[in-house]
Amino acid sequence: MGYEFLLTEKMDNGIAVVTLNRPEKNNTLHYKLYLEINDLMEEMSVDDDVRVLIFRGAGNHFSMGGDLKEIVENEGVETSRFFHGLSRMYKAIKYCRKITIAAVHGVCSAGGLGVALSHDMIVASEDAKFGATAIKVGMFCANTAVMLPPIVGDKRAFELQFTGKIISASEAERWGFVNRVVPREKLMDAAFELAEELLVHMPIGLEVGKQSFLMTRDMPYGPAIDHAIERVAYLADLSDGKEAMRAFLEKRKPVWSDEWQRRGGRVSPSR
Repeated sequence: MGYEFLLTEKMDNGIAVVTLNRPEKNNTLHYKLYLEINDLMEEMSVDDDVRVLIFRGAGNHFSMGGDLKEIVENEGVETSRFFHGLSRMYKAIKYCRKITIAAVHGVCSAGGLGVALSHDMIVASEDAKFGATAIKVGMFCANTAVMLPPIVGDKRAFELQFTGKIISASEAERWGFVNRVVPREKLMDAAFELAEELLVHMPIGLEVGKQSFLMTRDMPYGPAIDHAIERVAYLADLSDGKEAMRAFLEKRKPVWSDEWQRRGGRVSPSR
């Protein structure tokens, strides 16, 4: 599928790179871009050749958030549609069946911060800056209100949310929502390195593990541990699960079957 505001590149090793491609607008988010990201996430979720997605921004910045020119011209139903589209985009990224990494440089603010936080991991360049800046234009950032408190705590999330302050990549790393900080010229190398650390593992294990990780976040401890254990038992009983254990015991690299492809990329439903 062709996209107007996204560039996609699939590598032979199971990594796909997605580029937000509105550099002349600092990769601000508008409704058509939401729709393209939703379609892309659906496409990538069922593509067995893709196991890890890396998102980046074209030009000088990752994304400066929502397109204010579009927002200010909307009224009533159009305004509601715009922001519900934003919510659907966040969820499409968050619940993509493949592991996602945001490679952030420059400014990552407001809705752009929500895009980055929706990814499973964030790698940032030393020049990256993060902020929940919607408060400066009469709104607040729903993404920080929901996504940040479980990571950084209520007090820090509240501070970022209602001061509109910008923090550095190193501070974001200390706060816990950035995984790695590297020089700008090494940003994509670091993102690929992180992705390659994942690719050595059993394909179905990554997808089932991510699904379980997300599903158990809001569960009480008892049901959460029961669910996670059931998923581990499911993996341990697969032929590839047996192969992973035998390879470890025999001190060799595992050889994966095509079991995942035969299942059409679907996992057994949780009991």
